Amino acid sequence: NGYSYNYIATYDGNNTKIYKYNYTGTFNKIFWINNTWIIEFKNYSSRYTSIEYYNFYNNGSLNLINTTKPHIDFTPVALYLDTYPTDIRKNPNKDGEYLITLNSLNSYFTCCENYPNVGALISLHINQYDNNNISKKILYKGKGLTSMDYNGKYWLIGGNGILLYYDGKNTTDITKKAHLSNSVISSVAFGCNCWLIGSKSRPYYKSSNVSLVKFDGDKATDLTNTSNISSVEKIAYNGRYFLISGDNKLIKYNNGSFDTILDKSHSTNYYIIDEMDYNKNQNYWLVGGYCRYTHPAVSDAVLYKIYDNGTCEYLPMIDILPPSNFTYCDYCSITVIKYIPDEDCFIVRVSGIPNQDYWFMYKNDTFILLNDSDGGFKNNTALEHILRINPNIIEWNKKYVIFNCGFRNDQYNNKICIYNRVNYSLITCSMWDIPTEPMLVVTSIYICKNGNMYKTTLLEGLVVITILLIIFIAYILHKKY
Repeated sequence: NGYSYNYIATYDGNNTKIYKYNYTGTFNKIFWINNTWIIEFKNYSSRYTSIEYYNFYNNGSLNLINTTKPHIDFTPVALYLDTYPTDIRKNPNKDGEYLITLNSLNSYFTCCENYPNVGALISLHINQYDNNNISKKILYKGKGLTSMDYNGKYWLIGGNGILLYYDGKNTTDITKKAHLSNSVISSVAFGCNCWLIGSKSRPYYKSSNVSLVKFDGDKATDLTNTSNISSVEKIAYNGRYFLISGDNKLIKYNNGSFDTILDKSHSTNYYIIDEMDYNKNQNYWLVGGYCRYTHPAVSDAVLYKIYDNGTCEYLPMIDILPPSNFTYCDYCSITVIKYIPDEDCFIVRVSGIPNQDYWFMYKNDTFILLNDSDGGFKNNTALEHILRINPNIIEWNKKYVIFNCGFRNDQYNNKICIYNRVNYSLITCSMWDIPTEPMLVVTSIYICKNGNMYKTTLLEGLVVITILLIIFIAYILHKKY
């Protein structure tokens, strides 16, 4: 029950055993990996919650797994199974190849630095002659990754305390070169012959004071003070200028100058705008996120239409969705905005946290609701077939739609979905396979005896064993002589 005793029960088909542990925290998850039980534990004994992982043995003992210095140097596979895609991009230089960044699911729900920082960069390749022939390759495995972009020559991939350079063959860590070692990178974008890299401040995370960096591949320039943004949520480029969101603001950046389009910094409410996309045919942005109000939950979901001249138009969700649809929701947010070129429209998801999602099509200044209150879709179009899986990240091109699924759809957990727009087939591909190599490092031993847990380090254990051996040898020698 979290603050007194914790229990683990075992059942071998005939008998049940229950082990009791006096430990400040809760047993959270159980994994069976490589013939070993791994227990995830939330430790509440210090000021901030931390996550720990243990081996569980048949006698009830728990072995602490080293996953903390620094962040994750040696990681249980169980942690990688708990990652989710944060970005999906088609590689323009390799037909059928897509790059996918992964970040720890824990970082999505928490800002605590003690949660494991894990992620990966994965190459997914679809055979152009056999769509069922899908291969994947892990290009990088380490810290959590959040965003990437391509400049025509190489990729930059940002994450939690890391910036990677990928030339199509090798990945190189250039974090120190860009002066971003302590940055939680939220967005990476290329345009106007330069890179813009944004970072967000995270409570309890030892992040730097650098929020916006201009990078030419060799030299990094800190634009934090010039931009007047201390935390960046999203950066996007429309072919002419950058749009940056953060600190209750929307800012346009072009040719070295910053222009504020939307400023809510003096509001008593905090705005987070982290979804945006651009309509190149009609030259306007659709941007959204949430702002915590005290009136109906649907009002939390904020959506704006931004024109190139800086004009900003507010699109209130309360005029589109009745507040009664979100009676049991804590708050609402715009969680997906994606421009679909074929339809010349946007698809927008309004999420009522924790239990309701509504999908819209926004076209010609009109919102069209695609699903009903029970989650069912009204038509049987290819687009609705994709949205039915509730995607978060979508890569749309002429032949395929590559996407992940929402957190509420466990059927597709740890999977990427590939929708073939030619033959209307849906294929799924797991991001992680269970490897066979050893993966655990034991640093401490917890012994359960008579319902109590005792901790000893390996060094202490060796000292005890050595003393016992000395006593035993002395006893044998004494008996012999």
